[in-house]
Amino acid sequence: MTGVGEERRSNRAISVSSIIRRFNLWAIDAHNKDRKQQGKPPIIRLQGASKVQLYLNYLDAYFKTVDKGRKRIGLSNIKKIKERLSSSKASEKERNAMMKRFAKDMKRRRKINKAELAAGVEKPARVDGGIYLRIMTKKNNFEPLVDTEVLAREIKRVKKKLTSKQLKELTIAEKRKLLRQDEMSNIMRDPGRAQMGMKESEVKHIMPVSDSIKNAFDKQQEILDKEDNIDRGIRTVELTIAVAEQAE
Repeated sequence: MTGVGEERRSNRAISVSSIIRRFNLWAIDAHNKDRKQQGKPPIIRLQGASKVQLYLNYLDAYFKTVDKGRKRIGLSNIKKIKERLSSSKASEKERNAMMKRFAKDMKRRRKINKAELAAGVEKPARVDGGIYLRIMTKKNNFEPLVDTEVLAREIKRVKKKLTSKQLKELTIAEKRKLLRQDEMSNIMRDPGRAQMGMKESEVKHIMPVSDSIKNAFDKQQEILDKEDNIDRGIRTVELTIAVAEQAE
């Protein structure tokens, strides 16, 4: 994908996991200790000249540990490790052989049990082209749209189609329940989806029937984006508090 060999990708992964990630945690902790002594608030991300100096300090200690490890495992084992990391031919040969076996096995006939048959894929609302039921609230000004959707679906209650007058007597929660039940009925008509054994409570969104709901995708996106921004803000505050507590 990046136009580099397997050996280089392996070296990158080892460098990141064994040095960079550990350094980042160590450096933030060390820097926040200095800031605490200076009466400054803690940080959650290291940057600037101090990062370079801390990195050099970290590497001094790191390579001392590496030297001890090299002495302990011996030169012969180090040579074996280098050969393993620098040789991509062996792994490519193994991969090609495995793919040939896989292609051969795929052509073989075998018994397929009913439980192994595909049962469809559960998609979230934004991927499936649906509207989340949970955002259909009075606060989000969805009640008129919900009424229109219920009428468009010609949902029946006590074997009679609901009228606009009857809808006014229902709470918006009751209307959402009617939409969820109707959507569940639609899902169960699909053999693949029905095989998944869904429960009514697992129906999280509906596929719009009325034009009013079909035109509400931008409105849904605005609501979800707002929720995402709030969640990110909460996580940032929680992380700041955690770092501050750790520094203490």
